[in-house]
Amino acid sequence: FRKESDNKHDIAIALNNIGDIYHSIGKYNEALKYREESLKIYKELNIPKCILSSYLNIGATYLLLKDYKKAEGLYRTTEKEYMKIDSTTRIGTPLIVDVYIATGKFNDALKALRDEMPPNLQDATPYKIQYYTQKGIALKGTGNIKNASEEFLKAVTLSEEMRQRVKGEKSGFFGAGSSGGRIRAYIGLISTLAERAMSGERIDNEFVSYGKDLASAAFYFAESTKARTLLEQMAQSAKKSQRVDIPEDLRQKEESLINRLSAIENQWEDAYKKGEDALKELIKRKEEFKKELDSLIAKLRKEYPRYAALNYPKPIPAEELPLKEDEVLLEYAIGDDAGYLFVVRKGGVKKLIKIPVSKEDIEAKIKGFMEPMNTKQHERFSAKEAKALYDILLAEAIKDIKDKGKIIIVPDGILGLLPFEALVMKEGSSIKNSLYVGDRYIISYY
Repeated sequence: FRKESDNKHDIAIALNNIGDIYHSIGKYNEALKYREESLKIYKELNIPKCILSSYLNIGATYLLLKDYKKAEGLYRTTEKEYMKIDSTTRIGTPLIVDVYIATGKFNDALKALRDEMPPNLQDATPYKIQYYTQKGIALKGTGNIKNASEEFLKAVTLSEEMRQRVKGEKSGFFGAGSSGGRIRAYIGLISTLAERAMSGERIDNEFVSYGKDLASAAFYFAESTKARTLLEQMAQSAKKSQRVDIPEDLRQKEESLINRLSAIENQWEDAYKKGEDALKELIKRKEEFKKELDSLIAKLRKEYPRYAALNYPKPIPAEELPLKEDEVLLEYAIGDDAGYLFVVRKGGVKKLIKIPVSKEDIEAKIKGFMEPMNTKQHERFSAKEAKALYDILLAEAIKDIKDKGKIIIVPDGILGLLPFEALVMKEGSSIKNSLYVGDRYIISYY
């Protein structure tokens, strides 16, 4: 590209785009190289906004490389320089909060959130999602689990509303957003609800619509991220292979409501400038359209369940799962600092188990265990590692399952690549008769 183009600005854009690609696939050192080359050209051309945008991109890469000092320095430089352009926007502060969170400075994060970042009515939904997510993470870090779960719920509720307004491809929704993506709020909500349930709390009126108790509510959100990702992929496939249709009048009504809700999101700033009455009117209109859309979705779920399942998937609460008496469902939710295992029988969540291993560590263990199978060096298979993974992932749940029957395992993240049938309960034995169905492992236990 350099040889074919004499336009330095185009070259800078191309270099930055290459950096974005490397960043998205986790090759951060490569991303850093291209982003720094792009920044060098922007400085030569003296384009202030492009320079500041490059600082933010490079800072995000340093953050993921765990070079927090450089990340914070770039964010503060960006904040200082951007204030010269727009004194009303604190563009670097949310990113500095991410540095505080990554380095365990949770009280500093809460202070910045309280003093410099509280959202106003005119702020865009993605900013509010980011704010409530960061506040939830910081509160969780200080041990305030109850309030953290409430902040995560605000972020998740806004995310759900935003997802309904997204037309077309939704498969990248959870990964989009600020550092870590919108999925952070869901993971935070699952972990804080699980921790509250394991500490003995049962009921919280904020969460009764998601399950009969806090353990069931945690399960609801754990299932929602996996089920929705699967169904969104199915929906895209269905659009390519066959049309899942509804009557034209309902389709037009659906499109009209989604367009109106989307349009309202672009009107907050103007309404804010016009005063309190204009804001109240806009809020009223939004609630009316949202109520209409919810009513339409309920109608679609009743009369056109296939279309609704593909376009408006809704998890089934644990207590409503159609499990037989001899079936046990084990569902995993892997968080950043720990994982959780839901043991579900007919009637709901019977046990909730904490897996005190970080996401990074469990991924390393599974990759190491899988390497001999992936490279077809079967002689290097380690029964010791298979037993160690069994102890981490299954032993606590299995010991309470006395009767013969089926165990249905719902993996999460890298666990979806793990052949559970290769794990061993003790040296020289294994879990037998594993059958993989969709994203469900069905295992007969002996």
